[in-house]
Amino acid sequence: MSKVTKIIIGSVLFLIFALYFYFKGRRSKTDQPLSNDNEVSEAISFLDSRFDRWGTFNSDHVGIFPLLQKLSKTQIIKLHNDFGFRFYNSVFGKYKLVDTWGWRGFTTKVNLTSLFDKEFGDSQILKLKEIYRSKGLSFPLVS
Repeated sequence: MSKVTKIIIGSVLFLIFALYFYFKGRRSKTDQPLSNDNEVSEAISFLDSRFDRWGTFNSDHVGIFPLLQKLSKTQIIKLHNDFGFRFYNSVFGKYKLVDTWGWRGFTTKVNLTSLFDKEFGDSQILKLKEIYRSKGLSFPLVS
């Protein structure tokens, strides 16, 4: 392999990693609230931190159920509305707020309900249904 080829390959790899970390950092630096309700905004941040990991496991989901239990019926509805959409990139195994690369073949648009369906197992979905039922709602929530 020639020296020029190695420089080109190295430059391309550097550019890919630089763009990846640039977009990753931009999302975490936003100081604006995600909702006008502080509890809902904190819940959205918590959910993002639980789901935005390499290899999310059931142990990462444990704190979600007490969080949802303490929210009121109107706050859960607001949570679903204010959560919006995330883009799941199956190549990197990460959730993003924006579809940074535009690779539709590798990116799936998900809302909170479909995120729960994608990440949770049957027993966890039953826990969600119980929490929603105790609030007078049904899961999946259609708003």
